[in-house]
This record gives sequence, C-alpha cells and structure tokens, in this order.
Amino acid sequence: MKEEGFPKFSLHYHAQLWQSLDAKNIARGFGALVAGKSWHWYDQWIEEVRKHCQANTEKYS
Repeated sequence: MKEEGFPKFSLHYHAQLWQSLDAKNIARGFGALVAGKSWHWYDQWIEEVRKHCQANTEKYS
C-alpha cells in the first residue's frame, strides 16, 4: 500500500483492519493457514485493503 500512495499504512493498521473484519476466518475467503504455520493472504484481501486505504486517504497519505 505504501507504493500505491499510502505511506502511513503500517503493519499496525493492517492488524487492526484484519481483526476488525475477522479476515482470518476461513469462511471469509481472504486467506489460508499454510502448513499449519503461516498465514497466506489471497488477492481478494489485497483488494479489500486497497479499498480501505482509498476510503481513508487522509489517514494513510
């Protein structure tokens, strides 16, 4: 998101966003746990984050 013009969007804000949207719930379809260890985000989640940043330009620019 930083490369897309949202330099203030950080891991902190990302964690707040996925937690508020329950994005790690498999049923939501935003990603999956790989090999029982690490979380992999799908492109659908990237688009969701992009929309969120665009809707909150003042906060993240």
